[in-house]
Amino acid sequence: MIEICKRSLHNFDAINVVAALHRLATGQIRFPEAVESADALSGLIDAATPRITELQPRGLANTAWSLAVLRLLDSPCLDAIAAESLTKLQSEQPHWRSQELANLAWAFAKLHIAYSPLLDSLAASSLRNCTLFTP
Repeated sequence: MIEICKRSLHNFDAINVVAALHRLATGQIRFPEAVESADALSGLIDAATPRITELQPRGLANTAWSLAVLRLLDSPCLDAIAAESLTKLQSEQPHWRSQELANLAWAFAKLHIAYSPLLDSLAASSLRNCTLFTP
C-alpha cells in the first residue's frame, strides 16, 4: 500500500492523505510487520502537514490517531494538528464528537506529548459535552 500511495500522492487531497494514513495504521495493528519503517511513510506525512488546516475534527483526530498507532513522533505534523485542533476547539465550530475528542487525547498521550493548551481545551470541550457521550 505504501508504494501505491507514493505513486498516487500527487493526486491526493487532504482526505485521501488521512485515509491512507488511517488504513496503514489499522493495517499495522493487524499486521505489525506491514510498515517496516518511518522512512517509508515520510512522503505521506510530508503531504499531510501542509493540509492539516483543511481538515475537520474527524480528520484531525484520525491523523493524530494514525501517527500514534504507527509510533511516528513527527513534530511538524503533530504541531500542525495541535494548533488546528486548538483553533477549532476554541471556536467550538465545527462540533467535536466524543470519539474525536477521545482519539485526539489518546494520540497525544500515547506519544507522550503534553501540549497543555490542547489538553486543557479537550478537557473543557469534553466537560461541556459529557452529557452527549455514550459508552
